[in-house]
Amino acid sequence: MPCESGHMAPTALECEVSRLVVLLDEVRDGTRPNPRTFGNGMDRRAYGCSSNTLVDSLTASLCAHLRKVKDPSDMAEYSLEMQMWWRDHQVADKRREEQEAKDRRKSALRAKALKKLTAEDREALGL
Repeated sequence: MPCESGHMAPTALECEVSRLVVLLDEVRDGTRPNPRTFGNGMDRRAYGCSSNTLVDSLTASLCAHLRKVKDPSDMAEYSLEMQMWWRDHQVADKRREEQEAKDRRKSALRAKALKKLTAEDREALGL
C-alpha cells in the first residue's frame, strides 16, 4: 500500500484556532478574513493545537472585545464571518448559561434534600 497523507488533515481544534486568530486579527488591525481560507485550519498559528486551553483563551478574548459593542448596528463594520461567529457564540453562551443555572438549582435542591436526611438515612444510602 502506498503512503498517504490523511494524517496531515487539520483537526477540529486547529480549524477553530484558525478561525479565532483570523477574527482576532480583524479586531486588532482591521484585517478581513479571506472567505476561501477562513477556518480551514491551515493558519500557521493553529498548527499543532491539541488543547482546548488555547481555544478557550482565544474565544474569551474575542468575546470580551465583542461584548463592548453595545449597538448591534455597529457589528456591520465587521466581516460577515465575524458577525456569524458572534451570533453563534451568543446562542452558545445563552445555552451554556441556562444549563449552568439549571445545574445550580438542581445542586441546591439536592443539598436541601440531603439536609433532611438523618445520619441513619445517609448511611443507608451510602452517602
